[in-house]
Amino acid sequence: MHSTLALNVDQKTGGAVEPTVSTGSVRPVVNYSLHIVDKDDIPAEIHKHRFYELCDRYADYCSIYTDGSKVGNRVASAIVYKGISKSIQLPDLTIIFRAELYALFLAIDVIRRSKLKKLVIFSDSLCSLQAIDGFNIDNDLVQKFIKEYSVQTKQGKTIALCLIPSPVGIP
Repeated sequence: MHSTLALNVDQKTGGAVEPTVSTGSVRPVVNYSLHIVDKDDIPAEIHKHRFYELCDRYADYCSIYTDGSKVGNRVASAIVYKGISKSIQLPDLTIIFRAELYALFLAIDVIRRSKLKKLVIFSDSLCSLQAIDGFNIDNDLVQKFIKEYSVQTKQGKTIALCLIPSPVGIP
């Protein structure tokens, strides 16, 4: 068992103060099996084949795909779940890392509302998944994700996180 992280917020300034630690959170496990340092050196067909093999491992799971994007000054986070996409525009100065984390948070929120018991989140954000996997307590979205992930897994849901490369022709 690992520690749950709670972020204390200064009520006057709204700024974060030292995080507190309590017991009870579950560390998310991330599947990095598709991570390749030089993905450009590998043909797209190989990436697709490896992706479909990964999907076969999670055949009895419901898939959620996440993405954060920035075009010019516009920033958004999105998920695709059961053929339905949901996106949210973020403030213009949001960095892409935060947009990717927010997309993962949107996914865990969908899981919270779902009656399904086995779900897999596919993300192309190595940094975001590493922050979650590493219990990065300095980021409020990581803390919120870990907290909700812990609640959902304790309620009997199985949640897998998988890194997928982008963009390499994976649908």
